[in-house]
Amino acid sequence: MPRVTLLGSAATVAGMENDSIYLLLQSACGDYLIDCGGSVPHKLARAGAELARLRGVLLTHDHADHIYGLPLLVQALMLSSWATAGPAELTVWGLPETLVTARGLLDLFQLADRIPIDFRPLAPEAAHLVLETAELRILTTPVQHSRPTVGVRIEGKASGRVLAYSSDTEPCAGVRQLAAGADLLLHEATESEPTPGHSTPAQAGQVAAAAGVSRLVLVHFAIGEEAALIGPAAKVFGGPVQRGCDWATFEI
Repeated sequence: MPRVTLLGSAATVAGMENDSIYLLLQSACGDYLIDCGGSVPHKLARAGAELARLRGVLLTHDHADHIYGLPLLVQALMLSSWATAGPAELTVWGLPETLVTARGLLDLFQLADRIPIDFRPLAPEAAHLVLETAELRILTTPVQHSRPTVGVRIEGKASGRVLAYSSDTEPCAGVRQLAAGADLLLHEATESEPTPGHSTPAQAGQVAAAAGVSRLVLVHFAIGEEAALIGPAAKVFGGPVQRGCDWATFEI
């Protein structure tokens, strides 16, 4: 059964127990990263995953905390058994603007041509089909942030379960559509007061309620503000709410 693990759960300024958010999707046909923070080889090893099984990276946007680990990942793949035991190439998905930054990072470290990479632009449209396998479907929808950004929806075919990830966004129609009927919504809760491009815990709860979500997990939160997360979200959502934590795993 496919599963998602939080390799990080916090916002840009990480803490002792919570790294900046990115996700690992594991499935029978291979593994995928959603965003790419630091120390990917270490995080994958700790999660019980293997570099050789990595098939692709989906970048939601090009802010540093969501993309800065890409050069190290590519270098690690080049130096590991991935080069011989892995797939023929690494797929990197992102909006066109995001892929420009990704290519630039790899060029900076002279890594752009060290392994085969298939850069695939995402269409800036709702419910864009990114990948479909025998086990799952991955779709993206634009959300509202200070940079072009997409949220991610993962649908398990056998279970019928749906996990949605808001990425960085203020409340918007895109994130509500992305999360519609989801069993689990990973929604950012960065700010204590409404702020363009980000959400408060209460706003995350409002989105979850409007989308008919079964369960809400608050992520991309500010370190030191954890005590104020659950109450405001639970008050407006009415369903189960929890704070995300590194290494938490969710089956799809």
